[in-house]
Amino acid sequence: HMRGINAETDIVGQTRRFEGIENEHVKLVAAEVRSHLDRSRPYLLTSDDLEFIVEFDNEVPGRNIDVTLELFNEYGIQVCMFGTLCSPEGLLARGTHRCTAIFPGNILNAGRYFVHMHFGLDQRYVLLRKENLLTFAVEDGVTARGAHFTRFAGVIHPPTAWTTQQ
Repeated sequence: HMRGINAETDIVGQTRRFEGIENEHVKLVAAEVRSHLDRSRPYLLTSDDLEFIVEFDNEVPGRNIDVTLELFNEYGIQVCMFGTLCSPEGLLARGTHRCTAIFPGNILNAGRYFVHMHFGLDQRYVLLRKENLLTFAVEDGVTARGAHFTRFAGVIHPPTAWTTQQ
């Protein structure tokens, strides 16, 4: 298990606050990654649904603001990109907003991950970008795997249902 905290990973379940990451349109306030079902646990398992939280101040009222997260593994390979329009009507009010994404468990392999983030306007323009918004480690959540006790090869670690017939 990789439960040791080091300077290269954020503490899971602890909000990371930001200062000075802003412009006239948007200000990044805070971000966090944690287990969706066990929010107090200080580590993440491959089986966990992950909860990503981004808090920001919007200074462009009545516009279509979006938040996009890009997930990279420890080898610099982009695992995926996901995002949302912050207002379904496309008219986000001025003020502080909090976006939460639930990333399904049983997809990520064990290892370290990096999250880059950007705020967009009208799904055309990048308002603000923050690389390495969050850095976190995921531990292998498989409790029994026979004689194989190492990390599975590959970027993802999907659950698979097997049957054996004769």
